[in-house]
Amino acid sequence: MQAQTNALVAIGFTTGEDVDQALHWASRVSESLAGRSRYHGARNRLQAVIWTHFRVLGERQHAISTAGVLQLHIWAKDNIGSLTAKQLVDGRQFARAIGILHDRVIIEPSRRRVAA
Repeated sequence: MQAQTNALVAIGFTTGEDVDQALHWASRVSESLAGRSRYHGARNRLQAVIWTHFRVLGERQHAISTAGVLQLHIWAKDNIGSLTAKQLVDGRQFARAIGILHDRVIIEPSRRRVAA
């Protein structure tokens, strides 16, 4: 499993607890949108990002591509505000998890490049 993890990290995937949290909350938000026609398009887009950009490494270990982090960040920014109060409970946790992951994967490396 370590070799698989190293191979994914080498091609731009990120692993760690932040990734697992983001997947957990993305799945919870997707489930809360199920069965509501108003959210059909938003749910489909969220599921497409989950299926396209996450990889399963083990029972409780996942990886996500950098593009997936960006797409989830944009999805949260565009859709969290339209959730109902009940859905917003999971939505806020999802937005927080994605924000942490976005800072780690996108913001921090760009700060290091600027400082160099």
